[in-house]
Amino acid sequence: MTSPLTIVIPSHNRPDRLRMCLESLTRFSPPGTRWLVVDDASAEGCISRVAHAFAGVEVLRRPTQG
Repeated sequence: MTSPLTIVIPSHNRPDRLRMCLESLTRFSPPGTRWLVVDDASAEGCISRVAHAFAGVEVLRRPTQG
């Protein structure tokens, strides 16, 4: 069964803002929500590192900014 809600968060080089966003989502999203962070080729993978710190968050890292 798929989740009733998927939240896609595109992000580039603002790990502080992504962390705040994910902290809020994990507190206030309904159970079963799926989170997908799209790392838009951030410097040194900083976005991917922050996203991986949150359980259940999927990450798609783009090799070039688009």
